[in-house]
Amino acid sequence: MLNENKIRCFLSLAETLNFTMTASLLYLSQQAVSKNITSLEEDLGMRLFTRTSRSVELTPAGKQCYALFSSLSRQYGARMAAIRGALDQSARHLAVGLQHFLDFGGAWEHACAALRAAIPDLQLETPRYSPSELLERLRSHRLDMILIYQRFVLNETGLKSTHLTSSPRLLMVSPSHPLAAPGADYLTFAREPLVSDILRGESREAFDLRIQRDLDVLGLAPAQVICVSDRDTAYTYAETGLGVVIGTEMSRIAHSRRLVSYPTSAVENLLLVWNQRDENPGVEKYARLLAREYRA
Repeated sequence: MLNENKIRCFLSLAETLNFTMTASLLYLSQQAVSKNITSLEEDLGMRLFTRTSRSVELTPAGKQCYALFSSLSRQYGARMAAIRGALDQSARHLAVGLQHFLDFGGAWEHACAALRAAIPDLQLETPRYSPSELLERLRSHRLDMILIYQRFVLNETGLKSTHLTSSPRLLMVSPSHPLAAPGADYLTFAREPLVSDILRGESREAFDLRIQRDLDVLGLAPAQVICVSDRDTAYTYAETGLGVVIGTEMSRIAHSRRLVSYPTSAVENLLLVWNQRDENPGVEKYARLLAREYRA
């Protein structure tokens, strides 16, 4: 049976025509070289060398085999070098998708700095997308990893994840809302209209299912659910007293709004998610580093 050791012995002996020199070059015994050559000849069913007590010569068939195997060896070396180069390059490129409208704070900044310190020539991309777009781009390998709330990663297969941090879910209302009085809590607003944005690429049916899951978790029973086109509009509705909105302290939009926040009984778990079978060899290393920075 052909194997790499036999071919390597054959090529070396074909070039040196000397068993002693071949053994020395390959760090083998002369007996081992002789066994590999004999075994290769048996595999191929032909004599490759003419041996005498004083010389070693290639047979005509041996010369043809040398041309074939040396060509294959060069091709193999070139292809392996290209594969290793591609892997090395992919390990220096990381595309991390971030969930729209979230402020990942100092932990994310420290994590990015730590990544660049560990790999100075790292090409780090951090585009932002809606949750559905993040998952679609991750599945199609246009993103290496994503930072996303856990509740959006339901019934997904073939993914790995690590928990980074948790943030309380908040019910937010206008400070002028008549129920926003001392002693109120989030359940005070259980029947108030709820304003929520439909996600990019999300059907109305999927929106309704998502909102119902949230209502069940939070224990809310709003008189009306108001569906708006984007997150910014949802906060505007709440700010002007047209309803309440659910968010977290990580919301970048909420920071700039005049809203009163009431902690709910639920939290948002921020996950780092990647494909279970990822071709980028650095992904799991990056995952460990990011998780460590968030937990520091």
